[in-house]
Amino acid sequence: MDNYKRNIAKEYWDLSNKVESLEKTLSNPQFEKNVGLEIVELTRQRLSAMQTELDILSRQVKLLESFNCNFGNCNENKNENFINRDTLMDEAELRCLREMYRKSQPAGDYDEYLRQLREGEIKEEIGEEIYRRHYLSREEFKYILDKYVNAYGMEDYWDKHFDLLEEYMTKNGIIEKDDGFEHLPDLEDIFKEMLNKWAGVPYDCIAAALKEAVIERIEQCRNFYRHGTEEGEFRATVALACGSPTSNKEEVKNYWKKKGIDIEIIDRDPDKFWSKDYYEELNE
Repeated sequence: MDNYKRNIAKEYWDLSNKVESLEKTLSNPQFEKNVGLEIVELTRQRLSAMQTELDILSRQVKLLESFNCNFGNCNENKNENFINRDTLMDEAELRCLREMYRKSQPAGDYDEYLRQLREGEIKEEIGEEIYRRHYLSREEFKYILDKYVNAYGMEDYWDKHFDLLEEYMTKNGIIEKDDGFEHLPDLEDIFKEMLNKWAGVPYDCIAAALKEAVIERIEQCRNFYRHGTEEGEFRATVALACGSPTSNKEEVKNYWKKKGIDIEIIDRDPDKFWSKDYYEELNE
């Protein structure tokens, strides 16, 4: 069940990124000029279909939260005698959510919510109640999430490595020499020299094509293998399937106002998120 929940959350996360990218494309006034009205209309239809699918996935995530009490589904004591990568990911989710609630406005006790859920003290539908009580800005949410991705070794360097390889091939990377560094010759120049030796005439176009073919092969390799799934699943699970605090300030204010409580939410300094003292000063 855990794997299925994570796969659905990952699917939602990936699709939401695609929807966002397509929305940006359609909002670009140059897009219609470049591709024509017919392509724009087909793109709008595709976006509409993706948004419908995204809505279905969103409802599926919420149903999975309600089923088997997936809010706080991660349990650090699930298997104390056997530690594997899944155990560490559950621990990362739990610790990340604890910190998010501790630093939200108003602050919350995530462990206490888990106890209330287990003992049936919280009767409200999970996705409609708990996360609405606490506000965490998008900047703080991302800062905390990135911190745990880094601390638990989930960061994916696949694309960075391929970018570096392509840069070496297209922008003349450097190598270390005894007296410093030296730029590598351009691939096109290498191919030209080879072809000139073979035929005795310049083949600029062939050299450029060979270089492009090498880059294309690298891109095929980059895109063929799956990578970054652990980081993506972790981000999606914390954001969608574990009831993390909302970044909608007005929603939190309205929730407490209906309870007869007016709360103040301040805008915190992103440059001080790392400081424990900063949060302690705010709480005084």
